[in-house]
Amino acid sequence: MKLFQKNFLYTLSIMVLITLLGHCLIYLLIPTIYTNQKEKQAIEISNEIVRKLQESESKTPQELVEQYAKKSKSCISLSYEGEQYVFGAFYIEDVLNGNGKNYSFQASPDGKLESSNTFPQITNQGIEGLTPFLSTQFVKKTSTFMDAYDKECSLQIVMTLQPVGEVKGVVLEILPFTLIICVLISVIVALWYSRRMTKPITEISNATSRMKKLERTIICPVTSKDEIGQLAQNVNSLYRELLTSIDDLHAEIEHVNEVEQSKIDFMRAASHELKTPVTAVCTMLDSMILGIGKFQDYDTYLPVCKDMMLQLATMIQEVLDASKLSGQQEEKVAEVSLSELLNEVCSPYILIAKAKGINFKMDVDDSSYAMLPQKAVTKAISNIISNAVKYTEKGKRVFISCMNGTLIVENECKPIPEKERKHLFEAFYRPDYSRSRTTGGNGLGLYLTGKILDTYRISYALEPTNSGMRFRIDLKK
Repeated sequence: MKLFQKNFLYTLSIMVLITLLGHCLIYLLIPTIYTNQKEKQAIEISNEIVRKLQESESKTPQELVEQYAKKSKSCISLSYEGEQYVFGAFYIEDVLNGNGKNYSFQASPDGKLESSNTFPQITNQGIEGLTPFLSTQFVKKTSTFMDAYDKECSLQIVMTLQPVGEVKGVVLEILPFTLIICVLISVIVALWYSRRMTKPITEISNATSRMKKLERTIICPVTSKDEIGQLAQNVNSLYRELLTSIDDLHAEIEHVNEVEQSKIDFMRAASHELKTPVTAVCTMLDSMILGIGKFQDYDTYLPVCKDMMLQLATMIQEVLDASKLSGQQEEKVAEVSLSELLNEVCSPYILIAKAKGINFKMDVDDSSYAMLPQKAVTKAISNIISNAVKYTEKGKRVFISCMNGTLIVENECKPIPEKERKHLFEAFYRPDYSRSRTTGGNGLGLYLTGKILDTYRISYALEPTNSGMRFRIDLKK
């Protein structure tokens, strides 16, 4: 059974049950409530009559009895100062004597009670509004009080409950009609309520069915601020997070594929780069062993072989360092003093620059701090300064500046053309005009630098100046 049908049946059942209970309560409570009201009214009338008699008002006892009997449509019997006054607006069964006979009462001119089994003659002070009343239920209130002569007086008030019986009969007569009307109203209300309650749930269900197919433009309509509206908002939030997670996963897969492909390409290039110096060393050693030509001069070519092996060892170490780069941030960041870091990195290069006759200048703000992976950034900065010193000619200048977290490394040299700059961060790339093995470069320094800075999302740029090249790094992310 669908939600709309269930909701309709449940709502209709509840409303019909409430209707039946309401009718039953009305039928059962009317007598009790009406009886309580009549008892309260009888007590109030009794108290008022006694109070007015004790206050000696201008009205006679006969007038008081007649006034309140007419007003409340009841039978009042008063025994006061040796006289008895009775006035009734209906017939009751054996109110005074209890012998099972019907009596009627009227206020007598001489103050005496007249009673008979037949209707009395109505006098000039007779019973007005007298209503035939057969044997029925009634409410009786009897009270006693003392008159001015300290004689005991009595007051009895009898009220009929005939109207409540008539009301109960009317309720039973109209019950089928009211039930039919209430059921019809319940059906209409249940249909409206069920449709109103199930419509947003149906819309959410339809939207989630389309979300299952990963339609990116679909959202659950939010038409209210209640729990259903909150549910729609939560579904929309979850779906957006799901799409974001899927996009991130695809991006991560692409990144992993790129990293794996980069490693494959790197190892292919590394094997080629390592093969060249190994072949050269082996050739020279074989020639020296066989004593061929100029290679018989061991004192000259053995140091050459040693230098080539040292270069090869350096290249192998850089290849190993490059192979460890996975594209993930493996080192935790910490607050680093940039002045201390740069002084430590630049110390050996100051000596190298002095030996080469290069003017090495530094301008570092001592108060600069940044959150950085210290080891990785130290390696990257060291590669940059090493290249600056290595490719600066004698008498030229290398300038290091760090202000507000921005590191600038400048050196005076021949500016690198734009078409060459595009490839400087590729593994084993060396421009033909200056970057060769004779200068000591192997094409891995800037490759490692770019990988480190990209991994930790540190922005950088290599750009030409009027007198050389400038490498800029923004160390404050």
